[in-house]
Amino acid sequence: MAPATSSVARLPDPPTPSGQAGLRILRSWRERGSILGALEAMHAELGDVFRLSLPGTRAVMVAGPEIARQVLVSRRESFQWRNATDPVTHLLRRGVLVTDGSEHDQLRAILEPSLQRRLFPAIRPSSWRRWTP
Repeated sequence: MAPATSSVARLPDPPTPSGQAGLRILRSWRERGSILGALEAMHAELGDVFRLSLPGTRAVMVAGPEIARQVLVSRRESFQWRNATDPVTHLLRRGVLVTDGSEHDQLRAILEPSLQRRLFPAIRPSSWRRWTP
Protein backbone atom coordinates (compact mmCIF):
# COMPACT_ATOMS: atom_id res chain seq x y z
CA MET A 1 0.00 0.00 0.00
CA ALA A 2 1.70 3.13 -1.12
CA PRO A 3 0.33 6.52 -0.16
CA ALA A 4 -1.96 7.80 -2.89
CA THR A 5 -0.81 10.68 -5.02
CA SER A 6 -3.54 13.17 -4.21
CA SER A 7 -4.06 16.30 -2.16
CA VAL A 8 -3.61 14.18 0.98
CA ALA A 9 -0.25 14.82 2.63
CA ARG A 10 2.31 12.11 1.94
CA LEU A 11 2.73 9.78 4.88
CA PRO A 12 6.25 8.97 6.07
CA ASP A 13 7.75 5.70 4.83
CA PRO A 14 7.39 2.89 7.35
CA PRO A 15 10.56 1.24 8.65
CA THR A 16 12.25 -1.66 6.88
CA PRO A 17 14.59 -4.15 8.52
CA SER A 18 18.32 -3.73 8.14
CA GLY A 19 21.50 -5.28 9.54
CA GLN A 20 21.07 -7.66 12.45
CA ALA A 21 17.27 -7.32 12.42
CA GLY A 22 17.24 -8.50 8.80
CA LEU A 23 19.32 -11.54 9.71
CA ARG A 24 16.98 -12.41 12.61
CA ILE A 25 14.00 -12.12 10.26
CA LEU A 26 15.61 -14.39 7.65
CA ARG A 27 16.47 -16.89 10.37
CA SER A 28 12.83 -16.93 11.53
CA TRP A 29 11.70 -17.54 7.97
CA ARG A 30 14.11 -20.45 7.59
CA GLU A 31 13.26 -21.99 10.98
CA ARG A 32 9.50 -21.78 10.46
CA GLY A 33 9.69 -22.79 6.80
CA SER A 34 7.07 -20.15 6.04
CA ILE A 35 6.84 -16.45 5.25
CA LEU A 36 4.66 -16.20 8.37
CA GLY A 37 7.78 -16.64 10.51
CA ALA A 38 9.41 -13.70 8.75
CA LEU A 39 6.30 -11.52 9.10
CA GLU A 40 6.03 -12.28 12.82
CA ALA A 41 9.71 -11.45 13.28
CA MET A 42 9.30 -8.19 11.33
CA HIS A 43 6.33 -7.26 13.50
CA ALA A 44 8.38 -7.94 16.65
CA GLU A 45 11.39 -5.98 15.33
CA LEU A 46 9.66 -3.04 13.64
CA GLY A 47 6.26 -2.59 15.28
CA ASP A 48 2.70 -2.41 13.99
CA VAL A 49 3.57 -0.79 10.63
CA PHE A 50 6.46 -1.87 8.43
CA ARG A 51 7.41 -2.00 4.77
CA LEU A 52 8.29 -5.10 2.78
CA SER A 53 10.96 -4.61 0.16
CA LEU A 54 9.60 -6.64 -2.73
CA PRO A 55 10.51 -6.30 -6.40
CA GLY A 56 8.27 -3.79 -8.14
CA THR A 57 6.21 -2.75 -5.13
CA ARG A 58 6.25 -0.89 -1.84
CA ALA A 59 4.11 -3.23 0.23
CA VAL A 60 3.22 -2.03 3.72
CA MET A 61 2.06 -4.38 6.46
CA VAL A 62 -0.11 -3.27 9.37
CA ALA A 63 -0.92 -5.20 12.55
CA GLY A 64 -3.46 -4.43 15.21
CA PRO A 65 -7.02 -3.14 15.26
CA GLU A 66 -6.29 0.58 15.67
CA ILE A 67 -3.93 0.92 12.72
CA ALA A 68 -6.07 -1.42 10.59
CA ARG A 69 -9.08 0.82 11.23
CA GLN A 70 -7.11 3.87 10.11
CA VAL A 71 -5.98 2.18 6.90
CA LEU A 72 -9.34 0.58 6.08
CA VAL A 73 -11.76 3.23 7.34
CA SER A 74 -10.75 6.60 8.72
CA ARG A 75 -7.74 7.33 6.44
CA ARG A 76 -8.37 4.97 3.52
CA GLU A 77 -8.23 7.82 1.01
CA SER A 78 -4.55 8.23 1.91
CA PHE A 79 -3.66 4.86 0.38
CA GLN A 80 -3.79 3.22 -2.98
CA TRP A 81 -4.09 -0.52 -2.90
CA ARG A 82 -2.61 -1.33 -6.29
CA ASN A 83 -0.56 0.65 -8.75
CA ALA A 84 -0.73 0.55 -12.54
CA THR A 85 2.39 -1.61 -12.88
CA ASP A 86 1.19 -4.31 -10.46
CA PRO A 87 0.67 -7.60 -12.33
CA VAL A 88 -2.59 -8.19 -10.44
CA THR A 89 -3.91 -4.83 -11.66
CA HIS A 90 -2.98 -5.79 -15.22
CA LEU A 91 -4.72 -9.15 -14.85
CA LEU A 92 -7.93 -7.91 -13.17
CA ARG A 93 -8.06 -4.47 -14.82
CA ARG A 94 -10.89 -2.47 -13.17
CA GLY A 95 -12.34 -4.89 -10.61
CA VAL A 96 -13.28 -4.37 -6.99
CA LEU A 97 -9.96 -5.86 -5.84
CA VAL A 98 -7.83 -3.32 -7.71
CA THR A 99 -9.71 -0.02 -7.57
CA ASP A 100 -9.70 2.67 -4.92
CA GLY A 101 -11.99 5.40 -3.64
CA SER A 102 -15.45 6.02 -5.04
CA GLU A 103 -14.99 3.54 -7.91
CA HIS A 104 -14.28 0.78 -5.36
CA ASP A 105 -17.31 1.86 -3.32
CA GLN A 106 -19.58 1.64 -6.38
CA LEU A 107 -18.31 -1.82 -7.31
CA ARG A 108 -18.59 -3.01 -3.71
CA ALA A 109 -22.20 -1.79 -3.55
CA ILE A 110 -23.01 -3.91 -6.61
CA LEU A 111 -21.51 -6.98 -4.90
CA GLU A 112 -22.98 -6.31 -1.46
CA PRO A 113 -26.33 -8.13 -1.91
CA SER A 114 -24.55 -11.38 -2.76
CA LEU A 115 -22.23 -11.11 0.27
CA GLN A 116 -24.91 -11.24 2.94
CA ARG A 117 -24.22 -13.75 5.70
CA ARG A 118 -27.64 -15.38 5.41
CA LEU A 119 -26.75 -16.57 1.87
CA PHE A 120 -23.60 -18.46 2.81
CA PRO A 121 -25.10 -21.61 4.41
CA ALA A 122 -26.90 -22.35 1.12
CA ILE A 123 -23.79 -21.69 -0.99
CA ARG A 124 -21.19 -23.49 1.10
CA PRO A 125 -22.27 -27.16 0.74
CA SER A 126 -22.59 -26.95 -3.05
CA SER A 127 -19.18 -25.27 -3.30
CA TRP A 128 -17.56 -27.97 -1.19
CA ARG A 129 -18.95 -30.73 -3.39
CA ARG A 130 -17.34 -29.22 -6.50
CA TRP A 131 -13.99 -28.49 -4.89
CA THR A 132 -11.61 -31.28 -4.01
CA PRO A 133 -8.17 -30.53 -2.61
